[in-house]
Amino acid sequence: MNYIYDILLNFIDDNYFDFYEWKENDSFVNIKKTVVLRVKKSILDDIINYKIKLNKKIINIIKNKTTYYKKDKFNLDNICIFSNCEKSIAVSIDENGLIKYKSSLLLDEETDANKIASKQDAINIKYIKYKNQKSKLFITREELTKQEYLIKEIRKIYKSKNYNKLKYCYYELFDKEKEDYKCMYEELIKNLKNYKEKHNKIYDILRPKYKIIEK
Repeated sequence: MNYIYDILLNFIDDNYFDFYEWKENDSFVNIKKTVVLRVKKSILDDIINYKIKLNKKIINIIKNKTTYYKKDKFNLDNICIFSNCEKSIAVSIDENGLIKYKSSLLLDEETDANKIASKQDAINIKYIKYKNQKSKLFITREELTKQEYLIKEIRKIYKSKNYNKLKYCYYELFDKEKEDYKCMYEELIKNLKNYKEKHNKIYDILRPKYKIIEK
């Protein structure tokens, strides 16, 4: 078994964020030891870009192989690092094989993981791909937080029948007016799902008075 020692991970959720997008208030995990497994580039790309359910056989390989510097109720089970020798990602897998959390590695620690993987043969992993998360990779973590907030707020505005506010947001984004409220709502939601810089204008209108916590 090939291990890496003394690494810092940041399991935010099942999305992948580069280490330079980590925030001070994130819940970091200090790993004393965990397993490094080499996989093909195509498999690593799928793990990064999709919601993945792995064959349960992988759990038998990694189970109880991770140790921590201190016991914590937030410590996760079934952790390992997948690497294609050029890029590495840490994952936490539930008992059904579903990848629940993903973490990038710090630059020097990723280099170490890649070196460890280069001394192995790639393992073949069977898995199922679910939700494509690729679209989230092209926006920053801050933009993702704003996007989720705006979609939630637009839905709330429409549900509460605050149509004046809905029309105002629609006009600010599209620079035109419309009288069909349902159509306005649907266009706003659809447009926000492809987050762009122009959406910051709507965020400035609807943003909370308090600071939202980034994911």
